[in-house]
Amino acid sequence: MNKRRLFVFLSVGVFFVFALRDLAIETKHDFFLFKNLQGLDNEQKRSFLLGDLYVLVKQCRQKIPENASALVISDSANDALYLAYHLSPRKLFFKEREDVRMTPPDIRKLDFEWIKKKNISWIILSFKIEHSVRSIVQVPK
Repeated sequence: MNKRRLFVFLSVGVFFVFALRDLAIETKHDFFLFKNLQGLDNEQKRSFLLGDLYVLVKQCRQKIPENASALVISDSANDALYLAYHLSPRKLFFKEREDVRMTPPDIRKLDFEWIKKKNISWIILSFKIEHSVRSIVQVPK
């Protein structure tokens, strides 16, 4: 019984040591970010934290009218949600997750009947895992 308690006590102790180490690393990283972001305006902070995704959002805002519809094809659900939030009030459609592979699809192989039926006039590609591709394509009429 004493050996079992000692084992549990040591296991929990090792867990807390590693947890505290990770907490210290994350805290150091957060202080580094805080120091680098001081004095920047919101636009510069977003650009620093999100990189080329924020550039894509800015391009979409400039090119896609607010009353337009767009199809988002992305390898990241987080990127797709970020685009949906920042491109409001544009109506966005999303490609099914199981249909999306890790590489950008050939746009010519998309179902253009469905795209025309939904009145989609833009396609937004956002891939970052294997190929860093972020682009906006207007659908030909």
